[in-house]
Amino acid sequence: MVFSILIGLFFFALDNTIVADIQPVVVEQLDAVDKVTWLATAFMIPSAALMLPVGQMFQVFNAKWFYLLGIIVFEMGSAICGVAPTIDTLIIGRAIAGLGSTAIYAGSLFLITVFTSENERHGRSNIG
Repeated sequence: MVFSILIGLFFFALDNTIVADIQPVVVEQLDAVDKVTWLATAFMIPSAALMLPVGQMFQVFNAKWFYLLGIIVFEMGSAICGVAPTIDTLIIGRAIAGLGSTAIYAGSLFLITVFTSENERHGRSNIG
């Protein structure tokens, strides 16, 4: 279970690493220096706005399927970014990926608390 959660977090971290590295090339290719700040901002706005509602949805709906839905939405946003012909399309793709990343992050925290004991979360052994 923890391995599955870490894979989702790996997608999230890999996306942020890639975007940080390719921003100069994207700005140059799409000739959009004035909109470069929106690449990061569009990703973070859904997180800021929806973290609490998404966390609540994990308690209401089936957490496993909602987590998988978050990964699918994240990957759809990343796919849109990959084929974006304009900076505006790229920004929309980043916002969709940000929405999916909110579910990945909140879901990771929720699933870890559901599937582990308090001793395991604090690094204490259940033996003895």
